Amino acid sequence: MNVQPSPTRPWRDWVDPFLALVALVVSAVSLWVAIGTEQANRRMVAAASWPLLQVDTSNLHATIVFSVLNGGVGPAKLKTFELFWNGKAYPGAHALLTACCGYDA
Repeated sequence: MNVQPSPTRPWRDWVDPFLALVALVVSAVSLWVAIGTEQANRRMVAAASWPLLQVDTSNLHATIVFSVLNGGVGPAKLKTFELFWNGKAYPGAHALLTACCGYDA
């Protein structure tokens, strides 16, 4: 029985590593695109989620009402809140009403 060796195919020696390298490059590019898309989505959500604080006052029926409402689309996180009247800061509503209106509890 005479077995002849198969003809050599030199292209097979480099096709498999080349395809593996192409798959690795495509995977890296896909990861890079996914990270960029995620960062862009975070920026869009942050840009569309701004709080909008609205101040409302009323003195109907001898009752003074002072309201601060969030009319925006995102959460309003307040770090500080100060009351000013005639250029002076007041620590709370009682002190402000005493100074401006002569309120006495």
